[in-house]
This record gives sequence, structure tokens and C-alpha cells, in this order.
Amino acid sequence: LGEYQLENAAAAVAAAETLAELGYGVPKAAVKAGVREVKWSGRFQVFERDGKTIVVDGAHNPYSMRRLVESLREYAPAKTGGTVLVFGSLGGHSASGMLDALAALDPTAIAVQTRHPRSARAEATANLMRERGINPAGEFTTVSAGLERALQTAGRNDLILCAGSLAVAGEAIEALEGIEPEIYENLVGPVHR
Repeated sequence: LGEYQLENAAAAVAAAETLAELGYGVPKAAVKAGVREVKWSGRFQVFERDGKTIVVDGAHNPYSMRRLVESLREYAPAKTGGTVLVFGSLGGHSASGMLDALAALDPTAIAVQTRHPRSARAEATANLMRERGINPAGEFTTVSAGLERALQTAGRNDLILCAGSLAVAGEAIEALEGIEPEIYENLVGPVHR
């Protein structure tokens, strides 16, 4: 789901065609099969829990967040309630720009941080939310705890959105699917900015 997925697919096809033109063996049948069979977890991935709809998306820059907001309006109009946002970002990504795009949803927001070493602190994220007129309903040091609060907070007609980084998407999927948490032992960098 999501119009931006067409852009992503077109970019992938163009890359495969460019590789083929450069002499790399990329059969057209393989490209067709790839487009037909691709499944990309964490991109407008929809879950149902306790009668509530959850969308998990790895959008992690202002442009992709604007496109996500557009897609939510197109594909989730049946949700007549509000949006409960579970949001966290990595250092170096424009959390401010993403939150500017998300403010259009007038969300109830929950700030989270991931286990990723470059994850922004939940407290810093909550401060950015406040600066944009989004009043955070909580700050959590794990995505799973933030998601649990979102499930408690959301009404039956509300949409829960988990976004802001691929790390947020991955950890939300872990929690929703009961997957053993991945520990990022091999990643190095500044911890929790």
C-alpha cells in the first residue's frame, strides 16, 4: 500500500535496467518476478490488535513522512477517530521535519527510543513534539512500551501509527509478532543522542 511504493518499485526497476545495460546479467523475467513477489516489512504494514488498527512504516525523512501522511488519508479513511502516533528517530535524521509533516494528523503522540545506538532519546523527541504543538502523551525508552501505551490509549476508531525510523518499525514488528528482540551488538556510534 502507498503511492510512494510505486516510486520505490520504479527506482528498483530502473536500477536493474541500468545494471543490465552495464553488462550485469539481470534477466527481465527476474525483474518482473521481483516486482510481482516483493514483500517489504515495515512499509505501510497493517496489523490488527484488540480491534485496533496499527500501521507500521519505516518512513525516516520529511519527504517520506509527507507521502506516508498522504497514504494514510487515502487508505485509512474509514478510521473516523484520531491518530495515536508512536514516534522515534535516529540521530542525523530530520525529526523536526518529520514531526512537521505528522502534525497534520493532529496526533496523540508517544515519544520512544529504540535500541539502535544512534537513537534519539525519548525526552529529546518529546521536546521536539512540544515545539511543534504536539503534546506528548508519554515518553518511553522502548518501542514496545510505547506501543503498549498506544494500545491502551487508542479508541476503537483510532489509528495507531508507528514511524520515524526503520529501527522503530522493526522493533514495533518485533513486539506485534512476538519476535525475539534483535540486539545491535555490531553497531557502533554515539548512544542515545
